[in-house]
Amino acid sequence: MKVLLSIFSGNEKILHIQKSLESLGCEVELMYSDAYRQVCPYYRKKLDELGLHSGRRKYLQSVHDRFYQLLENFQPDIVLFINTPKDILTVEDIRYANRFSKTVCWFVDGIAGRSEIEDYLRVFSKIYVFEHGDVAYLQQMGLLGTYLPVGYNDAFSNVSPLEKKYDILFIGSPFHNRLQILEKLSMAAVEKRWNLQIIGPFYDEKYPWKKLIFKRKYPYIYRFLENRRVSSEEAAKLYAETKICLNIHDTRHKSPNPRTFEIMATGSFELIDRRGYWGGLLPEKDVVEYMGEDDLIDKIGIYIANDSKRKEVAYRGNRNIVGKFDMKSLLVKVITDVMKIGEG
Repeated sequence: MKVLLSIFSGNEKILHIQKSLESLGCEVELMYSDAYRQVCPYYRKKLDELGLHSGRRKYLQSVHDRFYQLLENFQPDIVLFINTPKDILTVEDIRYANRFSKTVCWFVDGIAGRSEIEDYLRVFSKIYVFEHGDVAYLQQMGLLGTYLPVGYNDAFSNVSPLEKKYDILFIGSPFHNRLQILEKLSMAAVEKRWNLQIIGPFYDEKYPWKKLIFKRKYPYIYRFLENRRVSSEEAAKLYAETKICLNIHDTRHKSPNPRTFEIMATGSFELIDRRGYWGGLLPEKDVVEYMGEDDLIDKIGIYIANDSKRKEVAYRGNRNIVGKFDMKSLLVKVITDVMKIGEG
């Protein structure tokens, strides 16, 4: 099975899709779908803003040429796009790919209401969505979408149980709703002397004034923050070293995010905001849900002192997802489904 994988470089660092496909015996060619402004030097961004687009044109032409060369020379059975390649390829490019291969798009971001990708949605051979509500959105457009959550990679299942160093851990980006919750949690952590760890890219270190602004606006988060990104391997180790792993979703999403499964894969206890759709998970058995900041703090107080209950929930959650939500199992489903297209 030959697979041409088109993915944003940041997503590949997290999801390890190429490695998972290769472990399944697939031959994989990787083509990053990063937008021009994500890869060009700073001075090129400024030139682009001034309307001088020669760098952008050269970049897009090089991507276009490589895509066509891979289609013709590699001759993939499947072209797998992780999110639409709207920043680098046109709808006509996808139509051309359909002459060689089956084109699949697996959305790891929500798509409802995104008018800029509607034309792309109509040309893929198969669409998968991680947000369950997007299935209905596609139906309204007369399109078929399949719910497929974004699971965990091997780094999270390979970690061994570790001694608990931290009471509470959050790893992630600073969405507005997260900042509100984390500031209140940080205030409680100071008061109750909880060992809280917050890790993520919360401000740009290149600009000192951004650090000062953040510290002034969120003084309690700042006390507990490590302002940096972490690899999957480090995140897995940190989860395994923590009593309560916190999952706060972007308010736009109602289905479980990848972090849901990553935490569970390490055999750790997860405290998660209530979901509109659980996708086979059992709240209060596999994970513990909370509703709002006060409920979150109350439940931390309950579970931080109850080792046996935390271990029971963590064990059940881990058993429920093993072999179901790992990246390899999810990709097997994609490959199996896609190869049936056109049969009968």
